[in-house]
Amino acid sequence: MDTKGKEVRYLLSCFEEWGIPVLTSMQALWGISIPGHPPSEKVALAGGMALSDVRALGHEGKALAVMIAGAIRCAKDLHQEGKIKGILGLGGSMGTTLGTGVMRAFPIGFPKVMISSMASRNTRAFVGTKDILMLHSVCDLSGINRITKNILRNGALALAGMVRRDLDAPPSMQPLIILSTLEQLNLCRKRA
Repeated sequence: MDTKGKEVRYLLSCFEEWGIPVLTSMQALWGISIPGHPPSEKVALAGGMALSDVRALGHEGKALAVMIAGAIRCAKDLHQEGKIKGILGLGGSMGTTLGTGVMRAFPIGFPKVMISSMASRNTRAFVGTKDILMLHSVCDLSGINRITKNILRNGALALAGMVRRDLDAPPSMQPLIILSTLEQLNLCRKRA
């Protein structure tokens, strides 16, 4: 949120307009304290290190791994407490790595939207085997302009729709069967 404050404020206004309550990942936004939001220190400790030790690592990848582990733990705690029903992330390479790292820890069906400049490339490293909606930001997320405003609004609408659907629909207890074309092809080869 240190580099995406304007974008986050805009997203918050979109969710507020649609009556969707939001928790942000930071303790302070615009200099005011928001109770219930895990600060960076809490996230670092949940990842197994003090924030000062994470900063002293001197290696961006190692520091990011600690923060991802901590963010996953904090997000799962919030989910178990019934405080979150979906996740939306913003970012370039680092923000996307962190955001989708958290998203991959959640089950298929849990709403996940990542708005990223990285979504125009091969997203396998970010998505893995999860149902993460990757929305290409088209331009760098560096302020609000006519392009980013529309894309951010679309991402917020996508998550709001998924969250609202989950609020309205009772969970299905039906068995789940998944069959892919690749499995069919392998089955046909075995029979031949």
